[in-house]
Amino acid sequence: MGYRSDVALALSGAGQRRLMHAASETDNETRQDLKDLLQSGLVREDEGTQDALYFWDDIKWYPDCFPGPGFLEAFLESLEPEEYLFLRLGEDWDDSQSRGLWWENPFEACMVRRIEFI
Repeated sequence: MGYRSDVALALSGAGQRRLMHAASETDNETRQDLKDLLQSGLVREDEGTQDALYFWDDIKWYPDCFPGPGFLEAFLESLEPEEYLFLRLGEDWDDSQSRGLWWENPFEACMVRRIEFI
């Protein structure tokens, strides 16, 4: 139960390196929650550039309640907008959020709403 969202986070190599550094400096509880969250969502990481794509399907994305999402939301404020793209689609049709400006990311991560029929 609870409200769920689909969440994607595309990070440039610089953003990914800054995330790993910031995560290593946080308290143990947050570090473990963040580690679990990132491991469960990692879709792809480029070994050369270290660009990374995370995706969580049907997740309770409550930044005020859970350390991992809370840390990530606060961390994004420290990045340059060109270093990341954060996308969240909630259950409600009009509940969507995008932050960051890395639209031309190598993963082609984007938000799409469409009508389909057969």
